[in-house]
Amino acid sequence: MTELTDNLLQLFCIFICGGHSCIAAVRIRSYNRLLVSLFYLSFGMGLAYWVLYLILFGTSPLVFCVSELSWTASYIFLALRLYADMPKEKQKEKAVFWILPVFSLAMCIFFYTRGSYFENILMGTAMGVLGYYAVKGICLAKIRNRSEKPLIFYAALFFYAAEYILWISSYFITKNIFVNPYYLVDILILNPALILIAVAQSREEKLCRTT
Repeated sequence: MTELTDNLLQLFCIFICGGHSCIAAVRIRSYNRLLVSLFYLSFGMGLAYWVLYLILFGTSPLVFCVSELSWTASYIFLALRLYADMPKEKQKEKAVFWILPVFSLAMCIFFYTRGSYFENILMGTAMGVLGYYAVKGICLAKIRNRSEKPLIFYAALFFYAAEYILWISSYFITKNIFVNPYYLVDILILNPALILIAVAQSREEKLCRTT
């Protein structure tokens, strides 16, 4: 019951953010907003499958590649959103850009103790790409001395961190109660990260209209 309540709360959060992004994408015909909408749609589809399985069978999916494929797609859409704001001219690669992809590789090896190799490689690669563009966007903005902080990159970085904290915390679930680290991270860190992405996108659109 605790897991179902946690997931329903997150699904509601995604529904609100995704619905707002979808309406805005149609209203202002924004490619960036469309990518954010697809991010929420993919993430929500994976979570909806998980919730439906819990309702029907009373337990977590034994084979959950359906959810993981949807979540992987959401990471790719968010990475594409960050890529859309990358400078078009060729940039010199820096070692700092690769910090999070290397971290994702290390965590992928660590998570081999749980789950299949294919799912770990798929999700780890997508998260590594997301982390690469998040760090690169922040670093390039600092180099160019932009007055406005690229909030969407910080939001993506926060989401990246929230996902890994959540996955690591899943190793410490002992009882089906809210005081477990996994549920606390899901509610207090991942949900705000999901909301922040929508807020960051809205703020960037307002800045673009005023400049």
